[in-house]
Amino acid sequence: MKKLPILLSSSLLLGCASAPPTEQAAVPSEETAYDFVQAVPDVPAADTEPRSQAGTVEKFFYQTQNYDGGNSSETKYAMVYLPYGYDSSKQYDILYLMHGHSGNAEDWLGSQEEPSEIKYCLDALIQDGMAPMIAVSATYYDQNTDEETDNYDMDLTSAFVTEFTQDLMPQAESTYSTYAASTDEAGLIASRDHRMFGGFSMGAVTTWQIFLHAMRYVRYYYPASGSLYWSRQTSSISDILASCVQDQGYDVSSFFVYMTTGSEDFAEPIAERQIDDMLQLPDLYTFGEPSGTGVNCAYGISEGEDHNYHGRLRDLHMILPLFSRMIHS
Repeated sequence: MKKLPILLSSSLLLGCASAPPTEQAAVPSEETAYDFVQAVPDVPAADTEPRSQAGTVEKFFYQTQNYDGGNSSETKYAMVYLPYGYDSSKQYDILYLMHGHSGNAEDWLGSQEEPSEIKYCLDALIQDGMAPMIAVSATYYDQNTDEETDNYDMDLTSAFVTEFTQDLMPQAESTYSTYAASTDEAGLIASRDHRMFGGFSMGAVTTWQIFLHAMRYVRYYYPASGSLYWSRQTSSISDILASCVQDQGYDVSSFFVYMTTGSEDFAEPIAERQIDDMLQLPDLYTFGEPSGTGVNCAYGISEGEDHNYHGRLRDLHMILPLFSRMIHS
């Protein structure tokens, strides 16, 4: 099948550079003003440069299957960030990250040879006092190769839930030291309070799929510039959001979602359409200042940013210390 035509930026770091076709039908007729929007600050230049206490980035190979067709076995890799002074005898929080349409496993952290600004940002945050964490940047593409799809990877985002829960997470956390005392079902569920998942664009859709189907493993979510309206759902988004938390055995205190986008991002309307759905369910989703009583959802906007890499850098610089404080409070 042929891929729908898109206009790509000159840098694949943008991940997803154009909107899925459903975006056209999802633009609200008029802008909605929220009183809970958080302004995402820019990142100090010093926090995007190499630090004296530098972590490392390495490839992590794992065994998985082609869950979106055929279930054939394959070997894939993710990029793993280990903080400065990583010690396998200690426990670390862990963050999983997913790229957007046409992206790859290197999009967030870069590589050993060419670390990204986000890698340097992690170094800076940890050196300046944030609890050390491991980060894993993965891909939903089979064989780590961009696939020809006709639906902007919608099916791949849902198939990745199985890959994440059955293969990537247990193999990564049996290799690297996290709060999972074991990597069987019980051990991974028991350590969910120390696990985060985030993604950009179609990676945000992946993040929401994890929220819908794997909340037992993950407590903190960061969907950037994307929403469930870019997924293939057989029920209404409102109905899914109304039932998914209780259906998985959790309640309003069991998760925190930090949604973000840029003020110039074509994804802003689609993100806000889902926010509007969530606001119709106040017994489940409460937006506000992240430290507010009872708040379990936040929404941040980076002024001047479009569907780009720098917006993600700004997001993580603000959100990761917040998640870390929540985890260890």
